[in-house]
Amino acid sequence: PRAEAGATARTITWTDPASGLRVSAEARLYRDYPAVDWTVYLENTGAHDTPLIENLQALDMTLRSGYQRTPLRIRQLHGDACSEGSWQPFTTTLEAGKRYHMAPTGGRPANSTASPWFDLEYAELGLIVAVGWTGQWAADFARKETGPTHFQVGQELTHFVLHAGERVRTPRILLHHWRNDRGRAHQQFRRLMLFQIMPRAEGRPVRLPLAIQCFDRYVGRPDWATEAGQLRYVEAAKRLGFDSVWLDAAWFPGGFPNGVGSWRADPRQFPRGLKPVSEACHERGLKFIVWFEPERVAAGSDIAREHPEFVHGGARGGLFKLDDPQARAWLCDLLSQRIGDYGIDVYRNDFNMDPLDFWRRSDAPDRQGITEIRYVEGLYALWDELRRRHPGVIGKLPRNGVPMKTTIR
Repeated sequence: PRAEAGATARTITWTDPASGLRVSAEARLYRDYPAVDWTVYLENTGAHDTPLIENLQALDMTLRSGYQRTPLRIRQLHGDACSEGSWQPFTTTLEAGKRYHMAPTGGRPANSTASPWFDLEYAELGLIVAVGWTGQWAADFARKETGPTHFQVGQELTHFVLHAGERVRTPRILLHHWRNDRGRAHQQFRRLMLFQIMPRAEGRPVRLPLAIQCFDRYVGRPDWATEAGQLRYVEAAKRLGFDSVWLDAAWFPGGFPNGVGSWRADPRQFPRGLKPVSEACHERGLKFIVWFEPERVAAGSDIAREHPEFVHGGARGGLFKLDDPQARAWLCDLLSQRIGDYGIDVYRNDFNMDPLDFWRRSDAPDRQGITEIRYVEGLYALWDELRRRHPGVIGKLPRNGVPMKTTIR
């Protein structure tokens, strides 16, 4: 064990001498909270491919729901479907002898059909479960006729061999247990996320901006997405008491959505780039937020034309290959340059497409799930590198309503 801020960390490793497959679990036990989280890594230390690895679960446990007449309640949220039903709570009661499956839709972790935070409640006992995986996760429950419940959480599809020297990871799992007082447990859980999980700025949890932004202005005010329009907008934000100005999807050639993949200021609307807007913000003590959607590439955009090899879908457009280290390094350099050149204080990353079909179409029959793993790892590596290069910049990454600032990875 080793001491970390507010936690004790442990690494447990198992190695199969026949195949060279090494499995390592890196866990943290939080000192001030009844909580633990862990991530499992698999590495092929041998000289040949491993045997087939399938149905890999980050969590596989039996719940002590032994009295069959007492229901097990799964308290969860609807995922984000851009509707009035988004994020609404509901409860599923799992009776003895029943099964239940939950998973999001299309590869985004809170898309439509599930949210990666949920509660399990049995009599006076409970668990808060958080799944740290910006991809297609799934949870399965099978309650026996006698009462106990088999509970699994992991990446939805895994069926692959690992090549020599290859290493992959599972989703990160956090469990926070409680007894009797569910409301107090959620207060503790929020404090845990705020003080132990979220990134920090200047030694304190990041304070989210109070920003002025309205997408509808693109249609209602033709001059809105221009340098002159944005400078008036800065003045309005200051008068109204906001601390940040949010320039959404209207600053690049082609606009939204046809221009995604052309990450440069439209020279007709912003002939001097975005720096005059950020300078106006900073002169008034405001932060400057700029919208990007780098994972989606439109046909005809800069990336589709100049680097089709970096796109799942090629010149026709599609999903940027964050699973490709060369493509990811190129994108990181581009985004980093824009953050610096434009004076961006808060980098806002949107994502308006489902990646799952792109991932699965890219996998060989004996490598199912690998592209998704590499993509999710690549997304986290991109964010880590942008934070390293720009430590004072706040990142905001909604994935169907789930900001990266409050997800565990």
